[in-house]
Amino acid sequence: MILRRLTQHVRDQNWTAIAIDFVIVVAGVFLGLQVQEWSTARARAEQARADAVQLREVAEGEMRELCAARSYYATTRLSADRALAMLDGAPGTDAELVVHAYRPTEAITFGRESGVYQSIVSAGRLGAVEDEALTTSLLNFFGSDALPRAYRDAHTAPYRVHVRRAMAHPVQEAIRARCSDDRSGQHVTLFSTCALDAPADEVARAAAALREDAEAARLLAEHYSLLNIIVNNTAIVARLLADGLGLPAAVDPCPGRAPEPVLPVVTLAPGSP
Repeated sequence: MILRRLTQHVRDQNWTAIAIDFVIVVAGVFLGLQVQEWSTARARAEQARADAVQLREVAEGEMRELCAARSYYATTRLSADRALAMLDGAPGTDAELVVHAYRPTEAITFGRESGVYQSIVSAGRLGAVEDEALTTSLLNFFGSDALPRAYRDAHTAPYRVHVRRAMAHPVQEAIRARCSDDRSGQHVTLFSTCALDAPADEVARAAAALREDAEAARLLAEHYSLLNIIVNNTAIVARLLADGLGLPAAVDPCPGRAPEPVLPVVTLAPGSP
């Protein structure tokens, strides 16, 4: 329509009408581009808000995982402390010694769920999220391999290898069945009560072997330091995510997100021979 009218104006040499039609065309193109730009900007803003919500969920989920891991390793550290004391002469039963000496050999893997985060980064959308504290904390969290590496060290620790090679297999199986990892919940924890279902004579032999094993005591002291590093560094990283979520700095983010570390009461199961 505009093109036909413009052609007619050119034939008629109606320059005023031509100018008016030209302005109309230019204004129409400009307004169309402006509307498209507004629409694109609005879509990007909506996407940024949606990404921020997803990133907060990622940070909260990772913090829960860290709190569960901190609780787990703090619990194994309690057992390590108790076993060290007993190896140094503190009173305790044979069952207590073998259980508390074994529990520090348990380890869990720290697996970060980076799918949502990586998809946002790969799409180049992270910079559009206005919550700078959140994005900075996640950049630091996913950008460091120090904590996963420490967890991997726990799986290959010399003390873990030493004790699992030396302790009788039936005793280890009995500890794992009722006194070690509890996988019944959302996160792996450690049993808070322990009724060791193993022959008393085998438990006594395992305890005697530990008391005579100077290398086990030395390696356990070394392993205790590793557990300290893991627990403390996990707390630091959890605090990093808590800061990104805007949680108060004076408040520990983990209570309520993971069980408190507790030293179990160890007994021989009723009827153990």
